[in-house]
Amino acid sequence: MTELLFEGYSAPAVAYGLDSLWSLYANSPDPTVADGLVISSGTANTHVIPVLGGKAIMTSAKKCVHVSSPLGCRTSSHRRH
Repeated sequence: MTELLFEGYSAPAVAYGLDSLWSLYANSPDPTVADGLVISSGTANTHVIPVLGGKAIMTSAKKCVHVSSPLGCRTSSHRRH
């Protein structure tokens, strides 16, 4: 994907990230010192990401996978591979 953007479309730069974190940064008066708890919920899972000093604490992030019951979920650590 990155190669296609650079070579096919001559993109000067590319940034990848989590949409919920981009939203926090875009809506903070000073993103470099933003503190907050980012909650992103979709049909399959919910992510909870703490942010301190403008940096996401991914080691403390949680991913809640929605199971068949609308009231239940299974939590696991959010890991980047």
